[in-house]
Amino acid sequence: MRKIYWYVSSFLSKYYLIILISLLSGFLLFSFLIPQLIKFVSQKERRFVALIGDYSLENLPSLITNQVSFGLMKASPLNSELTTSLAKDFTISEDGLTYTFTLKEDLLWQDNQPLHPNDIHYNLPEVHTEFTDNQIIYTLPEPFSPFTARLTKPLLRFIPTKKLFRLEFFNIIGIGDYAITDYTHRQHSRSKLSSMTVESSEKKIIYRFYLTQEQAITAFKKGEVNEIIGLNHPRELEDWPNLTITRENPQSQYLALFFNLADERFPKNIRQAFGYALTKNTALGLLAFGPINDRSWAFFKGIKRYDYSLDRAIERLVDEFPAEPLEITLTTNSLNYDRAIRLKDDLEMLGERAREYCLRENKQYEALTCDNLSITININVNNFPDLNNFELLLLSLATGIDPDQYTFWHSDQPNNFTNYKNTRVDALLEEGRQVQDQQERTLIYQEFQQVLSEDVPAIFLEYDLNYNISRGQSETVVE
Repeated sequence: MRKIYWYVSSFLSKYYLIILISLLSGFLLFSFLIPQLIKFVSQKERRFVALIGDYSLENLPSLITNQVSFGLMKASPLNSELTTSLAKDFTISEDGLTYTFTLKEDLLWQDNQPLHPNDIHYNLPEVHTEFTDNQIIYTLPEPFSPFTARLTKPLLRFIPTKKLFRLEFFNIIGIGDYAITDYTHRQHSRSKLSSMTVESSEKKIIYRFYLTQEQAITAFKKGEVNEIIGLNHPRELEDWPNLTITRENPQSQYLALFFNLADERFPKNIRQAFGYALTKNTALGLLAFGPINDRSWAFFKGIKRYDYSLDRAIERLVDEFPAEPLEITLTTNSLNYDRAIRLKDDLEMLGERAREYCLRENKQYEALTCDNLSITININVNNFPDLNNFELLLLSLATGIDPDQYTFWHSDQPNNFTNYKNTRVDALLEEGRQVQDQQERTLIYQEFQQVLSEDVPAIFLEYDLNYNISRGQSETVVE
């Protein structure tokens, strides 16, 4: 017994300081740190959210990038006006070629590293870039007034790092209140994302990505997610109890019926006849009248509108008496199939009523000739339509931040899939992207909208609505 006593006494005298520190550390750990950690974790709100789309690290949804970081510039959602974000201010040289941006002071990445001008890299291959201690200087090869709109994309840093059981993993660092803390790829894919987690000091959001709206709705029904963001229609969930459905109209996309103008069956009178024959979705007051949304500073309120008028539609169709009955293929995707059915009904009704008018009012025509006014619409559903091979195309396009429409409507551009050609429009679009003064640009784009609406290379229908669905109190909210 005495021997054990001496062993213990000797051990304590030698290691008493370590033992004391260990006991004190354990007391502090279990009394303060662990309860605080548990409290922190338990209080952080967790959300499981479905997003629809095919995403990768190089192509993240804007909802996430806007949470995680900022760009040099930002656009107002109300009128697309651009203001500075990470930039404190900027200047443009008199010749419109040099843009000098001064950064705000004390900007930090989420890993607490300072943001330097040479951390900022946008994909601007034809632009020369210089850096100073607090400035970025861009020199353009020619004037380009929409340039600042390209600098609204949020900045991110990709840092390769080791992570358990991951062959390749990047820490994705931004400058915002939310940080990306984890992500997973789809099974058998090293590029396509399956999920992504972002966290703030108070919230943890687990985004799960689904290729189609049907997959997202199925996941919601199974309880894999508690919210869906960005449905084009709530579908069968609309009648579910205890759901909150929020309807948004961001006017970021418009739905239009595009003509292939290389097809000789679509002269101007026929296009205008179709414009007057289509019933518009006036119930929600979300009509689109052109490619520039009506919140933009460049929108022209006096634009020609094709309000529904079957009489005027018949008049235009008879004036351009077709050489043979119109049998047309309308291509669209599955999201817009229901809208395509309504368009088909409208256009076939136009042909039927025009034929009746011809037989009734124009005795000089034989019945066989009046049959040329008949219209038959065949619907082709293709989620990836060939823009080089269509007759009519029902498709949604983004309105964009800047009113510049050069890419889609200038006759020399490969993305001008309607084959629209108008020398006046070409001149306006060239001038519109070279002039800096907003008032001058407004006049240019107002004239562009006038000409385009008269030519009718497309019939602009309505803005796409977004529906967000979450479990909770049953209500519908309109924003």
